[in-house]
Amino acid sequence: PSLTLSTLPKATCLMKDASCTPMGGDAPMRANVLYVDGKEEVLPKAVIEQSAARTSVYEQGKLVYDGAAASAGQPPPGPSRAVPGASLNEMLKWSIENSNAEDLQRRAQSSETAAPSRVDQEILDMLLGQPVVAKMREALGQLAPDAIGDVAAAIDALQELEYYAEDIDNANDFAKIGGVQAMLYCLGAEAPADALLREGACSVLATCSQNNPKFVQAALALQVPEALLDMLKAADELSDVQNALLPRSKALYALSALLRSSKDAAEQILELPATLPTLLCLCAAVDVKLRRRAIFVLAALAAHGGDCMACLSTNNGVQALLRAAADTDVDVREKAIGALRALCGSAEANVLMLAAGAQSSLGLVLAAEEEALVVGEGNAELAKELRQLLSEMDA
Repeated sequence: PSLTLSTLPKATCLMKDASCTPMGGDAPMRANVLYVDGKEEVLPKAVIEQSAARTSVYEQGKLVYDGAAASAGQPPPGPSRAVPGASLNEMLKWSIENSNAEDLQRRAQSSETAAPSRVDQEILDMLLGQPVVAKMREALGQLAPDAIGDVAAAIDALQELEYYAEDIDNANDFAKIGGVQAMLYCLGAEAPADALLREGACSVLATCSQNNPKFVQAALALQVPEALLDMLKAADELSDVQNALLPRSKALYALSALLRSSKDAAEQILELPATLPTLLCLCAAVDVKLRRRAIFVLAALAAHGGDCMACLSTNNGVQALLRAAADTDVDVREKAIGALRALCGSAEANVLMLAAGAQSSLGLVLAAEEEALVVGEGNAELAKELRQLLSEMDA
């Protein structure tokens, strides 16, 4: 049969105390009334909520409780025992009920414990509301010794980890779940000697170390600086010789982040015998990016003052900075001159600079800069820095 709402032309017909004329008729109709095949049907006046006992319950498509049977006196359904509940307490209760009591007692008496698998840890992280930690664990799984044979997947995992590590909290969690050890494995001899793999590991370490004292302390405790210095010295041993520059540049970037994080961290790293010789050697590297980063680190050390500046107040340190001050790259010259100005505050360094012929060499650099300014190619600010440096040396 057809259902006709006779009040359709006038919305007020459904309002209380309203009246209208049905379609095709002259007699007014009452509110809250429908016409079905010409007969009046009174609409409900109120919505009545039924008891929850009348609700049917299904589990995996199977009816386990018929709500319509409630009128016959059947009790409402209790909690299902087929699967664990939604809360952690219910899950614990379910696991105990479905465990072997004798086996549990034997394990308790023998103190037998099994370390959770990576998958178990990922599930636990998700349950505890830490989805990023679970994703980082999953990515670290691609870097495990038994999985790192797939270098392409390992490189993708490192890129994902670097993205997560941009957040300081994630970086600290990364250290807690063994991320630093995984990066050290990627830099070690047991991992595939792939330039992109080592570059990715150094990038993750550098990102985690940016303005993050907690991670820096963890990195120092796990001897990350030593691994990076070995990487800087052994980059030429990679099978991909053409890309040997990539991991060396990133390793220097990571070491720079650790050195610049704090004065205490810098002093601890400078105590390593290989730190300063490696940095001074890189100041004369063929690649300009390496020279820029190396001299940037030395300038940062000079700015720290104290023992950090004192480590540069040596014959080798002063000569390396003077050579960098005459470099063909303007960025290298600028950082070297800034470091030399910082060293001028030390009487010992000033004596070494004068003995190394700093006035003569820096005077030539200033003359070349002034000539370039005449033709519009020089750097006025750099020339000003050079004049101030020469003036401070004469004082």
